Amino acid sequence: MGSAWFRPRADGTGARPADWRGWAAIAAYVSGLVLLVLLTFDGQRAVPIAVVTFIGMSTTLTAGFVVFVWAQVQRFKKELGS
Repeated sequence: MGSAWFRPRADGTGARPADWRGWAAIAAYVSGLVLLVLLTFDGQRAVPIAVVTFIGMSTTLTAGFVVFVWAQVQRFKKELGS
């Protein structure tokens, strides 16, 4: 399946892309947030409902991305230890 897409930072405070696939994943995440803004605030909903919808969906998208990056860092550590 290949190597991990993300690796831990040297100071241990996060993760950074290990190759082009990591950068592509970041670009997809940011594109997803932009698309979410465009679809949520399209003028079809009342503003309070749009805000609540955006917060909920962006939190879900961010949590999924964080879990994905965490899994890739764990995979990198496992490959490094092997």
